[in-house]
Amino acid sequence: METIRVLLSGGPVDSQEIDAVQHVDNLDHVLKFHRGNGYEHFRYTGVNRQLGEGSVPLYGWTGRTRIAE
Repeated sequence: METIRVLLSGGPVDSQEIDAVQHVDNLDHVLKFHRGNGYEHFRYTGVNRQLGEGSVPLYGWTGRTRIAE
């Protein structure tokens, strides 16, 4: 199966802690990254952005959840 290259925006991406370019199987996939004592969540915004010579889907930061102890 071919993956889709996407661009992340907002949250910790702005501080360079998570790679801004990721790959997903489909645009309904919610991305979740472990960071510190929680998870950062990103979701497709319905918008595309220019990246290099092409246009890629933009995933925006939707929030953070904490790990239950």
